[in-house]
Amino acid sequence: MSTKAAKRIPIVSDLPPMSPEIMTKVRGYFARYGWPKRGSAILVALSGGPDSVCVLQALLALAKERHWRIAAGHVNYRLRGEESDQDEDFCRDLCRGHGIEFFRLRPSHAKKGGGFNLQSWARQIRYDFLEKIADREGFDWIAVGHHLGDRAETVAAAVLDAAGTFALSGIPPVRDRIIRPVFDCSPEEIRESLGSEGISYRMDCSNLTQAYRRNRIRLETIPSWAKGNPAIVGGLARLGEQLWRQQQYMQAQAVRVLKRAVITENAQRITLDASRISHVDASLDPFILRELAARLGLPVAPTSATVERFSRLRETHGSDHVEQGQLSIVRSKGRIAVSAQKRVRSGRDANTAVARDSRAGQGQWTFKAEIVAEASPDQFDDRHQVFLDLDHVQMPVELRPVAAGDRYRPLGLRGTKKVFDVLADHNIPVFERRMVPVLTDADGILWPVGQPIAERVKITKRTRRILRVAVQHQ
Repeated sequence: MSTKAAKRIPIVSDLPPMSPEIMTKVRGYFARYGWPKRGSAILVALSGGPDSVCVLQALLALAKERHWRIAAGHVNYRLRGEESDQDEDFCRDLCRGHGIEFFRLRPSHAKKGGGFNLQSWARQIRYDFLEKIADREGFDWIAVGHHLGDRAETVAAAVLDAAGTFALSGIPPVRDRIIRPVFDCSPEEIRESLGSEGISYRMDCSNLTQAYRRNRIRLETIPSWAKGNPAIVGGLARLGEQLWRQQQYMQAQAVRVLKRAVITENAQRITLDASRISHVDASLDPFILRELAARLGLPVAPTSATVERFSRLRETHGSDHVEQGQLSIVRSKGRIAVSAQKRVRSGRDANTAVARDSRAGQGQWTFKAEIVAEASPDQFDDRHQVFLDLDHVQMPVELRPVAAGDRYRPLGLRGTKKVFDVLADHNIPVFERRMVPVLTDADGILWPVGQPIAERVKITKRTRRILRVAVQHQ
């Protein structure tokens, strides 16, 4: 339907209502998963198709009693030429007739290189746009038009892929601020309700092409399965929802386990008491890993191999490690460190030289080096500050990350020793050893921070000049 041919939509008070069957299911959805508060602002993802038009109509009907603010957002991908522009015009006129705000995006076409997935690109563009508008304009919720058929197709695709239970749970009824009001409505019910009330909508011809896997599942796979079980669509949708509910419970249990096990937590690392999770049922491991990855801001879906290795790691009493992408898990000294792997810069650009009196930084550490007149034994503190015989320090002094081959002669020792071995002797877990900075000069290591200084720079009766070095972790 072109813009010029489309008849003007009546104002909201004159709009025909959705069928009682549709409204009952929409109300049932909100009763199960929570009603938006009175006065909430809801942004509808409006494509112009029957599903999104149904969502808009239903929410507008409820808005009268709930005092909701309703608006719509539309993405014109311009992939179907004039037809795409007509969809945009239809949505704009529909919103104008309702007297509601209309937001539109015309994205630049992605470069279709190797591995390009048009549907994934479009989905990402759409959700990014809706989230941006919601943030900017103060919308509490984003309503999308996923229905019973979409849910069944998603579960069917997971079955065909022989995927795990996370994929088999299909489309979640609620995700963050994404709501799906027609979650329980079949596409046939939606079209019949719109048709019976004379409500116009657009049809996307690309939904009929066999080029997309999702379309083949809708047009071929599910109809084939329905010959053996006419209730297959509802059954697949129920299976997905049941698994989703079970996952919510399991995720809550994983959070409870971590609440007891976490020793320290920040944006880069979470350290766990291994004894607190060593006897947890293995069925919780995928949920524990997902929760840990989410807290670190990592978009990681743990593979079955990663889950199995993690199960063995938390049950062992020695040291072990597991990695998947940026997710790194290391067990050492009775603790388990889960971190987002970040490459440490190497080379002199990662180091900072100091002369007499200055400050320098390496990573999250800073230090100050200054010449002092004297030092008493009660000031000596390997953890935060050290006093060095300046005449045995070969400038410049640098602070850098510890390296695997670093060796030095610790105070009181006759021979040299690897820094990593010194750290192990002082019960520093494996996952913390690489985070220890070392103070060096032109002749080698002066001080692994927190450990004994080098024998060659110790203060003696013959010391004439003293270099005081103090460090601080930011």
